[in-house]
Amino acid sequence: MAIMSLNEFFYRSASIEPTHIINYARPHTPHSSDEAAAGRHVALMVPICCTKCAEKVKEVLWEVEGVNAVMCDRYNHKVTVTGSGYIDPVRVLKKAKQVQSKSELWTLGS
Repeated sequence: MAIMSLNEFFYRSASIEPTHIINYARPHTPHSSDEAAAGRHVALMVPICCTKCAEKVKEVLWEVEGVNAVMCDRYNHKVTVTGSGYIDPVRVLKKAKQVQSKSELWTLGS
């Protein structure tokens, strides 16, 4: 019984180099997916104090055309609106201001 080196064990002989497999079926394009998802989500800062306020905000935001989901985070005062296509952030903000006048668009980093 002969002792094999690691190269012989994994690659069957010392002269054969490992082959790297690249998946060409789905090329990674981070910019196109980020741009496509940018119009599908709108985040708002809405002062929500109770579940009744959250229900009112959800009810009003469901009236905007193209909305698929409305998620309210009471503790962070964040409302996320998700749609199948492009959602106009100004229209969503106007609807949210009907219920809570101090509503703003959510800004990252602040």
